[in-house]
Amino acid sequence: MRAGVFFGPGDDVLVLSCAGEADGRKDVGEGSTSVGTDGCLCAFKLGGGSALATLTPCHAPPGGLALLGDDHVLAAQLPRIKRDRGGAVGGGSVHCWAWQQNVLPRHRSFPPEAVNALAASPSGALIAAGGSSGRLYLWDASSGELLRTWNAHYKAVDCVAFVADGSVLASGGRDALTQAWALSDASERSSPASHTRQPLRVWSGHTLAVTALWGGAGGQTLLVASASLDRSVRLWSLAADECLKALSFPCALHSLVVDPGECLLYAGGADGKVYEVPLAASARGGTTVDEHVHEAALVGHSAAVSAVAFTPDGVGLVTASLDGTAILWNVLSRQAVRTFSPQRGPIAAAQVIPPLSCLSRGSVSANSQAAVPPLEKYTGVRRGAYSQWETAPIKLRRLAETVEKHAGAYATSSNGDGSRDSHTDREGASRDSEGI
Repeated sequence: MRAGVFFGPGDDVLVLSCAGEADGRKDVGEGSTSVGTDGCLCAFKLGGGSALATLTPCHAPPGGLALLGDDHVLAAQLPRIKRDRGGAVGGGSVHCWAWQQNVLPRHRSFPPEAVNALAASPSGALIAAGGSSGRLYLWDASSGELLRTWNAHYKAVDCVAFVADGSVLASGGRDALTQAWALSDASERSSPASHTRQPLRVWSGHTLAVTALWGGAGGQTLLVASASLDRSVRLWSLAADECLKALSFPCALHSLVVDPGECLLYAGGADGKVYEVPLAASARGGTTVDEHVHEAALVGHSAAVSAVAFTPDGVGLVTASLDGTAILWNVLSRQAVRTFSPQRGPIAAAQVIPPLSCLSRGSVSANSQAAVPPLEKYTGVRRGAYSQWETAPIKLRRLAETVEKHAGAYATSSNGDGSRDSHTDREGASRDSEGI
């Protein structure tokens, strides 16, 4: 954020993760650098619609944007793809911005693998992430310590959400499973940091990848909602393994939210429409109720709705789309109040930040994470698993293979007098320097 630019008191702020114009180009040729290189975070004032800041660089997946404390935003970074190689290079990091800092990230963290989903607990004490391998990761936000890591899904995790007071973590993956995990022992030093954990609940009602999660407030009967590419939303309770209510829609779903009063559910579809469903009393009655939803409540996008988020007062609903626009709706009148067009490509994620008085003063509030450290890559670093002069083990297999390849190339390309062809030397060195 530019120096001296602060949000005024009472202003809700909309933060959009834009993928960049390069993601939509069809004419990317050989030798091009990457897709998503123009991605950024764009901040707008919801009340007046004015642009506040542009934070770069950012190329976050749909579930990879999280608000930490009062004044920090975390964004997972997708690996960048080189067209001339067909593989992922770089990326896989987590960027952290502080509102009082400049437009560049305050720091970059490098988890054990590329993460697709991020979430921060309501208190700001924990950070959770879901990886491409199906593993879940849990960090202490105040120290950056990796508290837990465990195998959770058979395929990549695309969404995570803290429910209740942050004592339960819900996860959804491409294996069509939705699971709930108890975090009561997350900070205990006696239990191993990396071990097999048993989920609190395993819900298997979906038939395709789970794309979005929402968790309610309450006790043991609180609701968890999951949206999926199988064109359905399912409501679950922590008190039961069975689905409480199944909702069928005309298209695949990419986003989901429930109003603060837990009366209305809004689902963003691949057809660019947002569907509204009342949560009947039967959703808490313990009997599965199948319901088909045909009529869209909010129509204003021309591409998939990637994110939906309520304003703190529960009257405004923000919808973001892959068409590059975000719309603020009045849910009472179902009318569009304002349209935001960052002109920075498809919008992958969105967050609404409540009014922050500390930002108008340029100081740090009591609830802010004043010194958020980078996230650690390995467990056990602070638990005494390694000596002071040691670090976590690394693999040098690729380096050994490169050395062997050099030796073989030298033997095959040697001239009769034992000398090597200089052109072959240059080509091999260039290829290997790119591959390491």
